[in-house]
Amino acid sequence: NPSGVYLLNGSFSTITQSNISNPGGYGVTFGGSAVRNTISVSTITGAAISYSGLFFNSGSATNTVSNSYVQGSTAAFLINSVGSTIDSSVLVATSPTGNALWLTGGSVNLTLVADTLIGGQSGAGVFLDSNNTGAIAFSSNTIKAARYGLLISTQSAGASLAVATMTFASLAAGATAVQFTGGTFISTFTAMDFDSSVAVNVNASLLNTASRITMNAHSGARTGA
Repeated sequence: NPSGVYLLNGSFSTITQSNISNPGGYGVTFGGSAVRNTISVSTITGAAISYSGLFFNSGSATNTVSNSYVQGSTAAFLINSVGSTIDSSVLVATSPTGNALWLTGGSVNLTLVADTLIGGQSGAGVFLDSNNTGAIAFSSNTIKAARYGLLISTQSAGASLAVATMTFASLAAGATAVQFTGGTFISTFTAMDFDSSVAVNVNASLLNTASRITMNAHSGARTGA
């Protein structure tokens, strides 16, 4: 695994105030059975092409990144991870099609708090790929630059999505802030702010008719009715 730091089968490790850069691969990989590790107050950079700054690999669980700057083709890539948390951090996708964060592979639970997520101009701030499960919770985040703020695919049974206090600002031309690509969701979005860069605030036209999306206390130039 071409990583600047590779945590494999490690638990309770702490990395802080570090500058981790890998021009030929991932910045940091949480490998199989990497559990309860923490990275804080650090700069993490992966290769501009094909590699993420953070890679939460299959089998990693309950790892946390906080107060850090993360950059890569896709800034953070999580596949079949469990209970990951990223808070008070800046995630920057350097590829035009990159995502600030990409959750996939049947991942379970994800928490994002007080992050700034900067996606590629044809990518997403957060891409929830299909078939994840558990509690997916976002609070006090800002999404910028991307074609889609939240790009949300069909999740597995048992998945719940809750979003509170999210700002969409300076998105790409023609951007959609919240795009559902299918499935059934019963979710509440609270205190969403849509600035004038947003072309479409929420597109839920592809959802199953059993879905119910509630928007509470929304605001901004593109807030809608």
